[in-house]
Order: sequence, then structure tokens, then C-alpha cells
Amino acid sequence: MAQLPARPRETADMHSLTHIAVFLRVVDAGSFTAAARKLGLSKPTVSKHIATLEQRLGARLLNRTTRSLGLTEIGARFYGHCQNIMAEVATAEAEVLQSRGAPRGRLRISAPMCFGDRRVAPELPEFLDRYPDIEIDLSLSNHHVDLIKEGYDLAVRVTRTKPAGLVSTCLAPCTHLVCAAPAYLDRHGRPRTVADLAGHNCLMYVFFGSGHSWQLDGPNGPETVKVGGRFQADNGDALRQALLSGLGLALMPTYLVGEDLAAGRLCDVLPGHRENSYAVLAVHPEEGRDLPKVQALVEYLRSRFALSSKSDSVPAARSETAAPTCRHPGL
Repeated sequence: MAQLPARPRETADMHSLTHIAVFLRVVDAGSFTAAARKLGLSKPTVSKHIATLEQRLGARLLNRTTRSLGLTEIGARFYGHCQNIMAEVATAEAEVLQSRGAPRGRLRISAPMCFGDRRVAPELPEFLDRYPDIEIDLSLSNHHVDLIKEGYDLAVRVTRTKPAGLVSTCLAPCTHLVCAAPAYLDRHGRPRTVADLAGHNCLMYVFFGSGHSWQLDGPNGPETVKVGGRFQADNGDALRQALLSGLGLALMPTYLVGEDLAAGRLCDVLPGHRENSYAVLAVHPEEGRDLPKVQALVEYLRSRFALSSKSDSVPAARSETAAPTCRHPGL
């Protein structure tokens, strides 16, 4: 079998796929002339594609005479591989085009432990019923994942600031208030002003950026107080249990203590005072704008949280500083 002098080995590129596509058309058409006509190319251009491909491979793929065209032995094996390659390319293109249509595919989601457990996870079964071609992989952690590096499609975050380099959509404001169990207030008295909080055992949620400095919006505007206490936790449910036991008072999100407040297990210590600078955001990489599965989840959660907010037992105080794009009460 005649061998052609090989060019230095190179990595396959898009030009290789073009050569392969022309090669397949030549074999299927049975001649350079017929292939050129079907491809809308000139015969010399088709011949050049085949010559370039053979030179690149260092092997003759076609036996040519003035009257016939046939595959060499190595050319026949190469032809089979090329058919598989182009079939894979067609499948890949179809998947991409399909992903731009109806929502489908796997969604990797990250959410904070308590908020994800209480507000995100309960909404997902209905979402999956609505979109039967979507699968969900939910991770609950207070660790802020690197969405791009760790391969997440979307994260739900309770935060004061929009993360840089990501697309953010406000799902709802997140209202916090100072609360305590009646047993604690019976023993230690009820604070009457924001300043009075400094004299109480204030329980801390270590992931809140406010730390030992609480800022509350009230009738007299924002007020800040330095607080301290004997217990802190990195989990909202652990902090809630400490509150229910009467250990102290804490600045808590209403999504976590709303039912306790409605049932009287906890009290709103300073009615009319709220911490309103947090918001619930859906964040995703820029490419998520073009993925129907991501946009479907963002819009679904926004609508569900809006409904939840309307029925919240502790309505949020009006605040001009909290997430201006959110148009309904806080969670």
C-alpha cells in the first residue's frame, strides 16, 4: 500500500472535522465531482481537502482512477471511525440545541443548611413535577461554594451583598428580629430599647456578618448596639433550640422562628424593630442566563417565596436599604 510522507503530528482541530466531512461525502457520493456538487464546492477544493487529510495522516485513503474511486484497506477502517465521529458531533449539537429549548437536564444546587432545609427543599417536588425532564442534585451547606470551580449551576444565598462575577436575582428580602423565650424574659426582664440589648445574654450566629454588632431599623431609624453572650453556633437550628430553652435572646430570621412566634414559644422582643439588610439571592454563572433549566428554577423559587412571604406570620418592616428589587415582604 502506497504511503504518503507524513507531516509532523498535530492535535486534531476543527479543520480536521471539515476534511473528515468532505471525505465521507466523497465516499458516499462515489466521486469527487458528485461530492463537490452536493457540498456546493468546486472539484479542486474537494480534492485539496482529501489531499490535506491524507498528508496529515501519512496514508492513502482512496484509490483513484479516471473511471473509478475506491477505499484503500486503511481508508475503509478510517471511514468507519469517521462515521462514528460525525454521529457523535451530531448528537452533541442536538443536545446543545435541545438545552436551549425546554428546561431539561441535571441541576446542581447549593443552599444554606437551615434555609435550604426549610424553604428550598420543600419547594422542589412540585418543581420536578412541573418539569419532568429535570433532575436535581441539592447540596446543603453553610460553605459558600465556588460555583464555577465546583460545577454548580445555581446557589441560593442569604446575604447582604451581591457576589462579584456572578448573576444575582433577588428571590425575597430576609427579615431578622430579636426574639427570646417567655421563660428568659420572665427571669431577666424585657429590653425596652435597642441599647438595653447590651445588658442581655445575646446568642450569636457566627455566619452573620454583623457579629457582635446588631443594627436594627425602627421608628427612630437605624440603631446599632454592641452585644455579647455565652453561646454561639454555626447552625440556625442549634441557635433556635438554645432560644427555646430560655438561654438568651438572638437576632433570628423569621423563616426560622416564624412558627415559634405565632405559637407563642418565642416573643418578638422589640416590636417594630427589624434587621432588614439581608436578602435571599439566586446566584449563577453568566452562562446560566441561556440555560432554560436554571431560569425555570429561578422564576419558580421567586414566585413560591413571594407566596410564602404573603402568609408570613411576622410581616417585615419597610426598609429602603434591603434589596430594592424585592417587591414583597421578607421571609
